[in-house]
Amino acid sequence: QHIMASRQFNPAVYEPGYTVAQENSHRLYPGLGAVELADAFEYEIFNSLQVNLSHRIGYGLTFLTNFVWSKNIDNQSAANEGNDGPPNPFNLQSGRGVSDFDQKFRYNASVNYKLHDFNVSRTLRPFTNGWQANGIVKVQSGLPITITSGVDNSISGVGNDYADFVP
Repeated sequence: QHIMASRQFNPAVYEPGYTVAQENSHRLYPGLGAVELADAFEYEIFNSLQVNLSHRIGYGLTFLTNFVWSKNIDNQSAANEGNDGPPNPFNLQSGRGVSDFDQKFRYNASVNYKLHDFNVSRTLRPFTNGWQANGIVKVQSGLPITITSGVDNSISGVGNDYADFVP
């Protein structure tokens, strides 16, 4: 399933010696500047193992626990308006990787206890009976980060270049 997103339709083509100031003269269609195209080029892959356990002990006490181990991969997580698409406009897979919202581990636990009903008048029953006490715990791994360079290193007019790794 493809997801609608924006990408650069008229990127600049880099050649040695060109500078950012010459960017518009080296676009695919030199008479035009940057052109944003809405296209269904994005995709997402989600795989997970999910385990749920629930146990009703009795006396109004119930436990529920859930564990999820997952991986979410896409070719562009930020599909908002104004995003110029993948770093390399000629290779739509150049942005493929772990999604910005991927969380590898997630654990949830809850307990529910139905409080006892009181023997009171019919007028007070809606206010005193039918109450529950609940507790919820959620523990999850952190979100991944994508580090971009902040400048148009590729002189493509896209500006989504990744930072260079220098060991």
